[in-house]
Amino acid sequence: MKLILTFFIVLFFTSSSRANPNICQHRPHVNPAIMAITGNWYNTISNKWVFGFFESFAIYDNKIWKYENLTFSNYKGSAVLRNGKLLLKLNISKIGDSVLKIAEANSTPINYRLVGNKLPSHNTKDVTTFKDTHFQISENATITGYVHGKSSVKQFSIGYMDLIKGDYKMLYADIDSAGRFSITIPLLNTSEVMLECDTLRRIDVIEPGEDLFFFYDLRHQQPLVMGTNDRLHNELSNYQPYEEGFLEDENLELKYKKLQGLEYLNAKRSQLARANLKFENYLRFNPFASTKFKHFIQNYNKSRIGMELMQKQFNFTNRQIEQLPEEYLLYVRDSLFKSSYKPSSISGEFFFLRKNYLDYTEQKDSSITIQNSFLLSHLIENNIISVPENNREIVRRVWERDSLLIIDPVKAAQLTKSITISELNIVNNLEAKYSQQVNESAGLLAGITLLDHKLRSLKQEIVDEDTRRLLVGQAIYAYFESNKTPLPSSLLKKFSASLRSSAITSILSEYQSYLIKMPEGDFNYQQSLINTNHLRGAKNADSLLHDLVAPYLGKVIYIDFWGSWCEPCLRELAFVKNIKQNPEFEEVIFIYFASRSPENDWKTVIQEFKLSGRNMVHYRLPDSQQKLLETRLSVAAFPSYVLIDKKGNVSTLEAPRPSNKEQLIKAIKGLQNRN
Repeated sequence: MKLILTFFIVLFFTSSSRANPNICQHRPHVNPAIMAITGNWYNTISNKWVFGFFESFAIYDNKIWKYENLTFSNYKGSAVLRNGKLLLKLNISKIGDSVLKIAEANSTPINYRLVGNKLPSHNTKDVTTFKDTHFQISENATITGYVHGKSSVKQFSIGYMDLIKGDYKMLYADIDSAGRFSITIPLLNTSEVMLECDTLRRIDVIEPGEDLFFFYDLRHQQPLVMGTNDRLHNELSNYQPYEEGFLEDENLELKYKKLQGLEYLNAKRSQLARANLKFENYLRFNPFASTKFKHFIQNYNKSRIGMELMQKQFNFTNRQIEQLPEEYLLYVRDSLFKSSYKPSSISGEFFFLRKNYLDYTEQKDSSITIQNSFLLSHLIENNIISVPENNREIVRRVWERDSLLIIDPVKAAQLTKSITISELNIVNNLEAKYSQQVNESAGLLAGITLLDHKLRSLKQEIVDEDTRRLLVGQAIYAYFESNKTPLPSSLLKKFSASLRSSAITSILSEYQSYLIKMPEGDFNYQQSLINTNHLRGAKNADSLLHDLVAPYLGKVIYIDFWGSWCEPCLRELAFVKNIKQNPEFEEVIFIYFASRSPENDWKTVIQEFKLSGRNMVHYRLPDSQQKLLETRLSVAAFPSYVLIDKKGNVSTLEAPRPSNKEQLIKAIKGLQNRN
């Protein structure tokens, strides 16, 4: 009987400690005073998380504090906390198991309650709106955090849209042995982000300049936030928009995929109505939800449906023939695309809705041509040909008229009336006189013509100034990315005039300067680019691999399969500069196999990431040989990494990535020490 009683007592206390993620089980080496107050505590009036007390440190005011002194007995105690030169003195008393009464120095004590699985709902209004920079400045937001619970998790990551580059970025922070991390994210405006750590995958919204502290309990999967906008962050912890609004039966999702045209549109409209109804029901039980929270969820629901509707075009087998129905496009345009998203960067889904809608409508317009008047104007503006000043102005006006013939025929007609027949004859004579230069420039200026057309279309179609400013910046940056050449300075100045944003202009000017300077330099080690003409006849994977690594036998070889088109590959290449500085890598040969990468893009990436040197080797094989190697070395995804030992044998097909420097050093040292 005594044994059974003891068992139930142990079971009771074990179960109790598991029920609340903020209560730690007793550990003999931990100060008993800490055990008495362990957990996260929130102000019962403001519902804000204010204190966190844990074994090695405390959390307060977005900072981690060391215990200078902590005593606690008979439900009373005191603490002295230190953060650098800052000292915080607390008088603490405990009421029952779940309430602390805390006074800072000699101030009036305040009641704090132990946080359960989540913070309680607010009972006061918050009508503040999101910060909107109008893309005028770039500011960093900082997340400091603590991941609670023993785990092998080493990184905390945050994903966000780079608003000008137009791609999805991932930033990573190392989690130290105590579970702490810090990460900084550059933002042009308030943006949707994705926070990830272990099983955590959480949508949030962060404003430029924000400073917040993020707590995550691994065992109980409990996120908690203090700091700027803590109310919004904790509201989003309780209501994740995709999980709450769009996570439906798998069979229903499969049914959606099979639908086409208006049937798919109607199904998605019904799904949006259900998501909105779920949110309305949630608000009935949470009537004091903040304005920011409601604004984000409502916009998220609309933009997600719009994004999925426009992604349907990618299921077409023949995009030249198949088209989305007109009613379908009108719904996207009028109900979703033209909705008021303030700021326009707030939803990542809206970014893709906007991009896919504009790309689709541009593809439908097959009448874009390069006007001779534009080519002539370009040659004049860049002093390639010389004409009298009055002729320069005439050519500019004719080009202005020609560029509007498609996107604004009414305005084009008005401009036509202001151009005389003699002026048209001047332009025609100049085109004839400089026909050779005009024809030669046509190929070079095709990209500029398309960019000019796109910017003019945006001016006509996008009413909201902030959205248009962002899209113009994206279009110019996309031109740089696609062509890898700078714009004529006069055109960049002209195209950038509508931005009226020093932050976006600075990004574009920096890229322009980079592209101008890039051809001046050459690779530090031209021999890094290996000629493989002598291997063109090789059709056996093993003999090809042998011939490629043979010159480097006696050294450990680290192989990277990558592509200039592969965003994860480029993220990893950014870590190479750092690992090259370690002495462990001085005698390692880095071999890079570029898959399906145009030569200019291949060389540009090598220059950009400084991937040249005496121990760095670059191969750009014919597609057939590249495929042979990828099959031989089981490359199923990019990037992939392989280690070859000093004898030329494959050691592992799953070598650590450059971002995992410690594991990579360990693996290489093991091969270097092997006889």
